[in-house]
Amino acid sequence: MSEEKDNTDLQAQIDALNEKLAKAEKAKKDALGEKFKLANDLDEERTAREQEREEAERAAGDIAALEKRLTEKWEKQLKAEQDKNATLDTELRTIRIDNEISKALDEGNVLPHMKPVLSSYYKMMTKYEDGQGNIEGNPIADYIKTHLASDEGANYRKASENTGGNANDSTKTVTMQKLSKRPETQAEWDYLDSLPDAERNALCDAIGEPSLKV
Repeated sequence: MSEEKDNTDLQAQIDALNEKLAKAEKAKKDALGEKFKLANDLDEERTAREQEREEAERAAGDIAALEKRLTEKWEKQLKAEQDKNATLDTELRTIRIDNEISKALDEGNVLPHMKPVLSSYYKMMTKYEDGQGNIEGNPIADYIKTHLASDEGANYRKASENTGGNANDSTKTVTMQKLSKRPETQAEWDYLDSLPDAERNALCDAIGEPSLKV
C-alpha cells in the first residue's frame, strides 16, 4: 500500500508540474500576442496621425507644407526604386561580363589553372560603356581572342593550341608556365618578372601573394 501511495503522490506532482508548465506557455503566448497587437496599434496610430496632419494642412490651406511633405515622401520612394534598379543593373552587368569572359576563355582553349588568373586580369581591364563591355575599346571576345593568339597568350593555352604562324616551324612547342603559388625556382621568378604589370598583379592576387605585385 505504501508503494502505491508513493506512486500516486509522484503522479500528482507530475500532473501539477505539467499544469504549471501549460499555464506558463499560455502566459508566454498571450504576452507575445499582446506585444504584437501593441506594435500593430502603434503603426496604425502613426499612420492615422500622418493622415490627420495632411488633412489638417489641406483644411488650413497650407498647400506649401503639404506639397513639401508629399514631395519628400515621393522623393524617398523614388530614391529607393532607383537604388534597387542600380543594384540590379550592376548585378546584370557583372553577370554579362563574367559570361563573356568565361566563354572566350573556353573557346581559347585556356589551361584550367590559368582561367581564374586571366579572368581576374580581363575583368580588371574591362570598361562598361553604352550597355556593352569592352577592353581597350574592343569587344571583350575579340580582345581576348587576339590576346590568346599572340606569343604571350600561347603561354596560357593548352599544348595542342601552342603552335601556329609565329612558330619557326610547324612542330615548335611553346614551353608552358604553370605558376599556381609563390615562385620557388629561378625560372618561375623570371616568368613572373616577364609579365606585364597588370597581368602580374592579377596573377599575384590569384595565388594569394599580393606582396609580389608591382
